[in-house]
Amino acid sequence: MSGFPRALAALFVIQFLAWSAMFALWITAVPIVAGQVLHLPAGGGETLQPAIVTIALGFAGYALVGAVGAFVVPSLVARLGHGAVLGIALLIGAAGLALFARAQSAAGLVPAFAAIGVGWSAIGAVPYAIVGKMVPEGQGARTMRLFGLSTVLPQIVTTLALALFLPRLFASGPAGAVMAGAAAMALAGVIALALRSWFAPADAKLDDW
Repeated sequence: MSGFPRALAALFVIQFLAWSAMFALWITAVPIVAGQVLHLPAGGGETLQPAIVTIALGFAGYALVGAVGAFVVPSLVARLGHGAVLGIALLIGAAGLALFARAQSAAGLVPAFAAIGVGWSAIGAVPYAIVGKMVPEGQGARTMRLFGLSTVLPQIVTTLALALFLPRLFASGPAGAVMAGAAAMALAGVIALALRSWFAPADAKLDDW
């Protein structure tokens, strides 16, 4: 395996790990905040409302960081290369997930979501830019559809795993699941950095990143 197929396979693994980490966050965020940050009484419905509001604000915050980062990423790619930017961003995002899993106060969520936003700014754009730049002529639509599975499969696998095995796999409950997600995203970052020569063209330009 060489060239584009090799890079595509590596990106698929990176995306699978990174998106699995994000799905773990999305699924478990409310009970984590309700239990260890806001110390809400056990229950559902209105009892969880403060946690839901907190999470909504946090998610909006990391989405904002990601949106701002989208304007910075092209210039960083032109200087450092696709793989380096993706890898560094994923490692920062992994640190954010770990901070979130260990947060004990609302103030502790701020740096967590900021770091997650950095990772989010990369995983939603850089891999697709790499594929778009490297895909052979005439295979763009088919390849993008195939690559789209790298976001669909993690959702299925992570959802089923957490629904069926959360109590058995993670003694610390939802926080343990997010820590596992942090490890997965960190591994994705390490892979991206280690294989950056596979998908970081030397001729990257701001108008064609």
